[in-house]
Amino acid sequence: MADNLDTRLYNDFGYVFPEPKTEQKRYRVQLQFDVYADNDKDAAELIGDTIYNIKNIHNSDVIYLAEAPFANMNHRKMDYSTLYLKAIKDRSEKLINDPLPF
Repeated sequence: MADNLDTRLYNDFGYVFPEPKTEQKRYRVQLQFDVYADNDKDAAELIGDTIYNIKNIHNSDVIYLAEAPFANMNHRKMDYSTLYLKAIKDRSEKLINDPLPF
């Protein structure tokens, strides 16, 4: 079928919505779980690895990350994206600088 502008749907920004490839329904799920780590960067890395290892998910975003000491109502909000990028950078540098196994 030819690409006809009259048959496509546009939103207010001119984005063309793709046609669904299957009849499967999409579900949006938000989870909250506790992660224990020695520092903020290790916690962000653990969260990223956990999300990466879940199968059949897309658009995985960490919406909120905070440190909450046990039995304490005070939370310290953190920027997950920055912490995770630091963790990935440190992991890559470690792999590059590791000695060869032979």
